[in-house]
Amino acid sequence: MALLFGIPNPRHRRVQYRQQMRDAEDPFLISDTKFIKDFRLSKDCVRYIIAKVRPYMTIKQRPNSLSLTRRVLIAIHFCAVGSYQTGIGENPYILVSRSMVSKCLKEFTDVIVNYVANEWIQFPTAPLQIARNKRRFLEKFNIPNTIGAVDGTQIAITPPNEIDELYQEHLYINRKQYHSINCQIVSNLTVLTIQIDMYPNLE
Repeated sequence: MALLFGIPNPRHRRVQYRQQMRDAEDPFLISDTKFIKDFRLSKDCVRYIIAKVRPYMTIKQRPNSLSLTRRVLIAIHFCAVGSYQTGIGENPYILVSRSMVSKCLKEFTDVIVNYVANEWIQFPTAPLQIARNKRRFLEKFNIPNTIGAVDGTQIAITPPNEIDELYQEHLYINRKQYHSINCQIVSNLTVLTIQIDMYPNLE
């Protein structure tokens, strides 16, 4: 009936509004501080991830489809905040439905796990490698059947400038009341992999 009399469908108007708002905003134009708060990564790091996953992600051809960049940003934002809803109202560039967030997240994580992760995450799989690692842990620490170890620690740092907008000084004070950055270490006694969180507790 609405179509018969030329009355716009309210649901169609809402969809159009979300698309217009989403397309009008470029998250790479927001401040570095806001970007890191929303995505927990710097702009350069996100661009690097987009370049890495691009060859393995589907390029959508429909005019109203989400761009590859926006799909990656939606997935990274979800990974950063752990919620479908957190920050949605403040971030028009990710104005999408919960089902769309799920689709973006699945596509992104599938690409990371199946194609990209091996470049960053390496674990011994060959029988000779596994046996060698087990022997090292047994000989050095008397721990049997172990091929690797993981642990976290706090690395003390010189406090950032108190007026630094990007690296705010108070965010680097840990529970023991000194300035530090989080560090996770994975080791097989030969190779040491370190992951450092440069932007802690940005809430």
